[in-house]
Amino acid sequence: MLHYKIRRLTDKDYSGIPEMLSRLPQWRAGIASSYRLPVDTLQSGAAFLLLEELCREKAGIEQIPEFALSPNGKPYFRELPRLHFNMSHCRDAVMCVISDMPAGCDIEPIPECIDENVMNLIFTREENTAIITSSCQEVMFAQTWTRIEAAAKMLDVPLDSHLLKKWRKKFAGAIFTGKEDTFVYSLVSYSDIMDKL
Repeated sequence: MLHYKIRRLTDKDYSGIPEMLSRLPQWRAGIASSYRLPVDTLQSGAAFLLLEELCREKAGIEQIPEFALSPNGKPYFRELPRLHFNMSHCRDAVMCVISDMPAGCDIEPIPECIDENVMNLIFTREENTAIITSSCQEVMFAQTWTRIEAAAKMLDVPLDSHLLKKWRKKFAGAIFTGKEDTFVYSLVSYSDIMDKL
């Protein structure tokens, strides 16, 4: 089982931050309110509400419990060990995924230009070649980045992890990647890659 949702953020959402915060559980409202910038407050709260909606619709869970954090900082439900989730956000949208196995997702805006520092530090030679030879380098850059980030979040490892680099090529085809007009997103569940390892 793998379910995901994406919600686009609008100017109206920014004016509705106080109302959004009132709909969050106290522990999550505290986290969302702690951010200095309104955009971060909005993204944090909107991602949580989307996760709550997805859990209600697909898993029958009316109220999701407080998150615990893994040693690497990945949130999880201590009280619901068989329900895995992940959230991501960017300036244009928020997304979340739930699964019965570890899962990861990432959503990023399509950049105006590629970031060569990221390419040199994180991407493999093959990934860099694919980006440079692409007719739409910015989209390919964002797609590559979201696939790496989704896989890292699923595996609960850092982006520069040797394990992530070793396995990336093996399960690249198992990571679902989509594109909207201003952003791209990727998602993956451990069940999608088991036969690739």
